[in-house]
Amino acid sequence: MNCFLGPLGHHKNYIQDIALDNCIDYYDLIKKNESKKKLATSDKSKELRYFLNAAESLNNILEYMYIDSLDKIEEYKTEDLNKLKNDYYKKYSFLEELSDISNAYKHRLRFRRGNKLNNSKIHAKDLMPNKLSVDINFEHENGLCKGVIASTKYLYENNYNPDLINKAFKYWIDYINKS
Repeated sequence: MNCFLGPLGHHKNYIQDIALDNCIDYYDLIKKNESKKKLATSDKSKELRYFLNAAESLNNILEYMYIDSLDKIEEYKTEDLNKLKNDYYKKYSFLEELSDISNAYKHRLRFRRGNKLNNSKIHAKDLMPNKLSVDINFEHENGLCKGVIASTKYLYENNYNPDLINKAFKYWIDYINKS
């Protein structure tokens, strides 16, 4: 870590000062919501926002590492970056899953070459689908309906694996501690 380069000047600084801190913010929010039993739509949306912020931050680490490995920035090659990412993804599949989530969030829809929709990849809307719950109660008296009471609420269900953040967090903590 090079403290003179600031939080974005070196991949180890980025890991420690940005990515891991975003994970901690996510963990703190989850703990707070669980302790206060916060289940409202706005609470679940905020959890998703913090999750995505942590996932995106973790996903950026490999690019920071790649750039730090270059002698000159002119040597930057997308193919080399992709090779580094693929090497990590083969060893640590949870990093690839985080990458898929980050890309879904970033691009909303995923396409293959030729602009064909790629349904084998997760799309942004799949991360937290909206479900509508409707309760209808009829009031009866002498066989006649006297009234109807209806209520609706939106339910958001997390459709992503929060454990991915835990796995990546632990991996990058170990990486920093071994450096």
